[in-house]
Amino acid sequence: MDEDSLARRLAYLKRRTNMEAMTDDNLSMHIEDAYSFFLDYTNRANDVGEIIDPLICEIAAMRAETQGFTNAVHASEGSISRMMSTELPTVLLTRLNRYRLLLAINTEGV
Repeated sequence: MDEDSLARRLAYLKRRTNMEAMTDDNLSMHIEDAYSFFLDYTNRANDVGEIIDPLICEIAAMRAETQGFTNAVHASEGSISRMMSTELPTVLLTRLNRYRLLLAINTEGV
């Protein structure tokens, strides 16, 4: 991901979420992780442009919110109780599937 894409996605994430307590470096790390996940899940080698910014930022926000809660389903701090999942919701997976490329297998010579 180039610096312009990262800066654009960082600004989008900060504008759309309540992540003021997190540093730019921390949010950038989550954006880069979400972008890597996007490329891996969709079997792509290159960015598809600004059209995926909202999707990347939603994945990054989810990762940031669940940071430190690996495999946790329920967490309590005093009188505050939270239910969470570290897996992507079906809605996000459906949106990711729109960009998914099929892997072709060459069977010639087999």
